[in-house]
Amino acid sequence: MKLNPIKIATHYIDLNELKDNFVVVDAGASRGMFIDEFFNLCNQKNCVIHAIEPAKKNIGILKEKYKLNESVILHEMALTGNDSQDMESFKFFHTKGDRHYECGNIKDLYERDIKNSELFISIEEYEVKTLKINDIFTTIGSDNIDYLKMDIEGCELDVLKTIDIEKINKIKQISMEFHNKDKLDEAIDLLQKNGFDVECYIYEIYAKLKDNVK
Repeated sequence: MKLNPIKIATHYIDLNELKDNFVVVDAGASRGMFIDEFFNLCNQKNCVIHAIEPAKKNIGILKEKYKLNESVILHEMALTGNDSQDMESFKFFHTKGDRHYECGNIKDLYERDIKNSELFISIEEYEVKTLKINDIFTTIGSDNIDYLKMDIEGCELDVLKTIDIEKINKIKQISMEFHNKDKLDEAIDLLQKNGFDVECYIYEIYAKLKDNVK
C-alpha cells in the first residue's frame, strides 16, 4: 500500500488520518519543534498532545512555551521498553546551537565523538522517571493513540520489542528515528508483522496501521 505522509520537522505523518479530538504522543519532545510545526498545520483545539521529555533544560523550555496551551500536556519522564526500572540514570549532552543549547540523551550514542565535537559544552548525568510503553495508555488517559512520534535516542527498538500486541494495535500511526541500519531493519520487520504498512525515509520510519487490523 502506498502511504502519503507529509514531513513535519524531521518526522512523517498523514494528517488526513486524524479525526476530531485526536491524541498525539510526542516522545522525545525536545524543545517542541515538532509540536510548533504541527500546530501551524492543524487546529489545536481538536486535539491533545502528550509531550514526553526527560531532559531538565528542555522541560523548562516546554513549560514556559506551552504554559497557556491546554492542548499540550507535559510528562517529565523517558519513554522506555517494559524491562526498564522505574527510575534510570541517563546521560545528557549540551551543545552550542543557533540561539539555544541542544540537550539530548546519549545512552545509545558515542560519548567520545560528542566530546570531540567543536560544539560540545558538557555532559550531565542524572536519574529520570521512566514511562514503560505498556503503561502509556493509562498515563495519558486514553484507549487509543492516533499518532506516536518517537525520537528517544536509541530506545525505539526496545519500545517496539516489548509492547504488547493488543497495545500496539491501538496506535494508528507511528514515526520514529533510527541511527543504526540493523535496528531500523528489525523495527520495520516488527511493525509489518504487527499489522502496519511501513515506509522508510533514510533513517526515519513511518508506519500506518492497516484498516483491517483490530
